[in-house]
Amino acid sequence: MAEAQLLAKLGSWNFDINTGGLTWSDELYHVFGTDKQTFTETHHSFTELVDKADRDFVLLTSKHAQETGKPFNIEYHITTPNGEKRVIHEKGYSESDASGKITRLFGTAQDITERKLADQALQEAYTERNTILERIDDGFFAIDKNSIVTYWNKRAEILLHKKKEDIIGKNLHEVFASSGSSKFYVHYQNAIKNNTSMHFEEFSDMSNKWLSVCVFASENGLSVYFKDITAQKIATEKLKKSETQYRSLIEQATDAICIADASFKFIDVNASGCSMFRIYKIRIPAALLFDVLFKEDLEFSSQN
Repeated sequence: MAEAQLLAKLGSWNFDINTGGLTWSDELYHVFGTDKQTFTETHHSFTELVDKADRDFVLLTSKHAQETGKPFNIEYHITTPNGEKRVIHEKGYSESDASGKITRLFGTAQDITERKLADQALQEAYTERNTILERIDDGFFAIDKNSIVTYWNKRAEILLHKKKEDIIGKNLHEVFASSGSSKFYVHYQNAIKNNTSMHFEEFSDMSNKWLSVCVFASENGLSVYFKDITAQKIATEKLKKSETQYRSLIEQATDAICIADASFKFIDVNASGCSMFRIYKIRIPAALLFDVLFKEDLEFSSQN
């Protein structure tokens, strides 16, 4: 028992209500940062170790247990004799005599300072992560392996027209089942199945936008980042259309049109040019202007 209490930073106590006597196990002295030589085993000495902000709460809890016999489970802060701050988790129970009168309280107290600090650090990390995810320009959401949404940032609300409170805790694919999201579903399921990351671009019928999606799988599910690339898609399509029109005009021209780089190597020659200079399309990258024009003509042209 002593070894288990040492490892758990947990000690036991007993309070005799009739005599006011308080007894602690050896480990409880370590929990409260004191020792048998300097600590007087009384309820008052114990409460003096409790921080003032929590002292009334502890006293009222003890009084309530003595009056009602109900068990208690509380946390409070203490300051050890050497000034160290600690967090204590205490459980208490009561015992009555044959007449039903409550005669003693007993229980355990545990130093949970390290756990509280770890919880605080974890909470701070979560808060920092959430702050970042809410500020990024990308939409972001997270789902577990059963496709239950666990996170949904503000940008996701805007791009997918779903409020956080309307989707957290729900199945992503069931929520979007009627919006033609099956193509997204296939990608997400493949990522979960293969525990892999992927990038894809798809048109979202829900938002009427083209989305660029990055998916990252983990043991817990998926993290999904996505952005609206509709403007880029439209610009790309316009460029392709413009290039197609340009190519059509060049190829239909009856004049020879040749494009060469600074070293006089052909980059492109239209059909009329190929016919005039008797060049096959497949030979264009290897041909030079010198191969089809006199050098003197080139020098005259460059001087003018």
